[in-house]
Amino acid sequence: APSIAPKKPPSSSSLVRRPTFSSASIAMFLLAAALFGGMILVPLYWQEVRHESVIITGLLVGPQGLGAAVVMPLAGRITDRMGGGPLALFGVLVTTVATVPFGLIAAHTSIAWLSVAMFVRGMGIGFAFMPAMTAAFAALERSEIADATPQLNVLQRVGGSLGTAVLAVVLQRALVGAHTVSAAASAYGTAFWASTALTALAVVPCIILLRAERAARATQQQEEETRDSEAAMEAAVA
Repeated sequence: APSIAPKKPPSSSSLVRRPTFSSASIAMFLLAAALFGGMILVPLYWQEVRHESVIITGLLVGPQGLGAAVVMPLAGRITDRMGGGPLALFGVLVTTVATVPFGLIAAHTSIAWLSVAMFVRGMGIGFAFMPAMTAAFAALERSEIADATPQLNVLQRVGGSLGTAVLAVVLQRALVGAHTVSAAASAYGTAFWASTALTALAVVPCIILLRAERAARATQQQEEETRDSEAAMEAAVA
């Protein structure tokens, strides 16, 4: 009996060459860097500058997760209608703007104000992460998902690790010579500005993702119109 050659699995380079997948992957990498890097800064600020307890610190970082949880179901529905690009771009912009108040942080900044900023930042992350991941998988064939999933997971973890390391180094250098509470708060503000910059960098791949999705939809629509016209011509001839 003739042997059937196994189907060659997709290579990593073939996936990366796709604009939709690659831009969504880069956006997720930068968002992970900003998200997990910021997660190390905020608790340290509450404990080292504001001298809050561990329990209070945990409660004070909760609004970010709550904001993400609130918008994720909505983000999923909107992504189904509009695609991931527009929503990911919107989420990145919201996250960037919501990180700015932390760059202006002081030793006695209002807790309520920072909690609201954390909640809005969580909403931006919720609007950005899920649509970007959805867009990355939507650009793949079913046979390619098994190869793409570990790539995206690795990118998120590496991005989070690098973001944490970079922001920790920025914070450590900014704390050199900070002998007062106000100086320490200013050092945390410097680290948060670096986090804002990391988040803002994700705007570029989100724009590329948006354009790639539009091009893919236009190509798909053109192919459907071509098939319809060919079917109409065959029916007319018959």
